[in-house]
Amino acid sequence: KYGMGINEDIEAIEKTYQVIRDFSHKFQEINGSVLCKELLGCDINTPKGKDYYN
Repeated sequence: KYGMGINEDIEAIEKTYQVIRDFSHKFQEINGSVLCKELLGCDINTPKGKDYYN
């Protein structure tokens, strides 16, 4: 149901992936990273990080 089918539009899929790559690269150029930990300046998976953002 959710995997690649036989009649998938490979060109459309590859175009979509290219748009995602371009967006990701531009976002990283502007913000310096795509990782939450680096963008926020702390790890929100730790108690200290959770306290900081709550």
